[in-house]
Amino acid sequence: MRCLAVLLLLFYTPWLYAADLTIKKLEGSIVLDGDLSDSGWQHALKVEDFVEFAKTDNTTPPVHTTAWLAYDDRYFYVAYQNDDPNPSAIRAPFVDRDQIGADQDFDTILLDTQHDRRSALEFKINPRGVQADDIYNESTDSYDTAPDFYYETAARITSQGWTAEMRIPLSSLHYREADIQSWGVILVRNYPRDFRYVMASNRVPKGRSCYLCHAS
Repeated sequence: MRCLAVLLLLFYTPWLYAADLTIKKLEGSIVLDGDLSDSGWQHALKVEDFVEFAKTDNTTPPVHTTAWLAYDDRYFYVAYQNDDPNPSAIRAPFVDRDQIGADQDFDTILLDTQHDRRSALEFKINPRGVQADDIYNESTDSYDTAPDFYYETAARITSQGWTAEMRIPLSSLHYREADIQSWGVILVRNYPRDFRYVMASNRVPKGRSCYLCHAS
């Protein structure tokens, strides 16, 4: 597969001019083991401006979340550092694939690789490294869990919270033929405690008529 020169993820919000978020090619190495000290993550794009949009309306989240994004000739990489003041409260059951529910802690990324705001591939991981994936349909606001995409995951519960890593083969994604790729992306963390808090890397207004139109 020919090398991608650079991957651009476009920040898009209906009320702001779009700004480009540029992801450069992976520098260093990444081992999928839940340890985020690998050299590859040190040079990856860092995203930490998450907002809480489920219980409140795009306010400061109750906990801090940081994500990293990178890619190389074969894979798209995602990592999360999920801070938690009480790691013993993390909800992380061992479940079957595609059985990660709203009552569990999890991280997810939605990739609109066509950048048409019609559908997106969703890749999800819980603190046990369990996977769930689906195709989100914007027109019906529904998730099709029938497809099972190949990707690798690792997670680790720590004294500060939990970490997650994903390695998604580019061959599992469907995107246009172009040296510079423009995709939509939504990074999400689910945090069920006294309430279900949902944090995202971009603003998702209440009363919205669309979801992917707010993707970065």
